[in-house]
Amino acid sequence: MIDLPVSLYGCSSSAEASEAHGSGLLTTDLGLRFFEAYRIYSRRWSQEVIFKESKTLLGLDKCQSANFAAQIASTSLVALQPSDSRQPRTDNQRKNLAGYP
Repeated sequence: MIDLPVSLYGCSSSAEASEAHGSGLLTTDLGLRFFEAYRIYSRRWSQEVIFKESKTLLGLDKCQSANFAAQIASTSLVALQPSDSRQPRTDNQRKNLAGYP
C-alpha cells in the first residue's frame, strides 16, 4: 500500500440539499487551492470532450484494431475523405457555396 498525501475538495451544484449533486476533486499537489485545481481540471475536461467529439464526428472511433499500422491507415483514410462527406449540408448552404443568392 502506498502512503500518498492528497487534497480532496468537494463541491455541490445546488443550494437545495435534496437536489444537490456533488463532485469532488482529488489532487496530489498539496499547494493547489480549490479554484486553481478546478481551473486546471475544467481545462483538462474540455480537452477530453473536444477529443471525444472529434473522434466521433470524424469516424476515428470505428477502428478497433490493436495494430498500430492499421490505426494509422484508418486515420489517413479519414483525412483523405472530402470534408463535404463529413457534414451533411442543407439546400441553402449548397446554394450559398455555389454562388446563388
